[in-house]
Amino acid sequence: MKKTVFALLFFLIFLIAAAPLANAVLYEPNTDDVEVLYMESLDDGTVIASKNADMRVSPASVTKIVTAIITIENCPDLEKVIKAPSSAIRALDGTNSSTADIKSGEKMSIRNYLQCLLVQSANDAANVLAHYVGNGKISAFVDLMNQFVSNLGCTGTHFVNPHGLDDPDHYTTALDLAKIAKYCLKNDTFCEIAETFSCEIPATNQSEARELKSTNGLLNDGIPDYYYQYCRGGKTGTTDNAGRCLLSWATMDGYNYL
Repeated sequence: MKKTVFALLFFLIFLIAAAPLANAVLYEPNTDDVEVLYMESLDDGTVIASKNADMRVSPASVTKIVTAIITIENCPDLEKVIKAPSSAIRALDGTNSSTADIKSGEKMSIRNYLQCLLVQSANDAANVLAHYVGNGKISAFVDLMNQFVSNLGCTGTHFVNPHGLDDPDHYTTALDLAKIAKYCLKNDTFCEIAETFSCEIPATNQSEARELKSTNGLLNDGIPDYYYQYCRGGKTGTTDNAGRCLLSWATMDGYNYL
């Protein structure tokens, strides 16, 4: 299914790039194995393909783009070093979460936590950042998330956590994610981190240096079946309820797509 989605999306990119955007039309490809699909030109807003784009679904770790942008906008000094509280780490016990193996009491910069969040898709980093920005309350950070999407005009989105683990009240739509992503892509810091394939987190008080690699196979030239040279960045997500999720953007021959 994953390969089929990628092949479909990037066949469409090649197809549309061959003609002026003004002539772009809505395509309705065979997507029997894909529940939700939305593709848009970032240049003029033309909708290239759409299927169930207003359906409320679980976004899994794609949630983390909201966690990232709220952190970036609320932390003027991303080099500030903060400590991981035990409560934020222990809250993930038993969840089989994707993590960066952050320890209780570990200290690193907010930027490094953001790299763990978007590159490694670390749920522990999500909780630490939410705890910090929420002044010690992850629930307060989640309130900021819901206010943020409401301000963007998202009507099919509601969050209950900063990482995306399944919950019946944690959902969004492809249309809302497009609004969120277009907002995030205006932020240079967000783009820099979300478009990173690999990076090193310096040694901390509790860990040797960490090498992080993106969960987005489109950025990995070591995986020929998934790698796409025109992909700029994105965010993946996988849970039992959400299935496999992908938010991505690409640029080719001067054309830009989400």
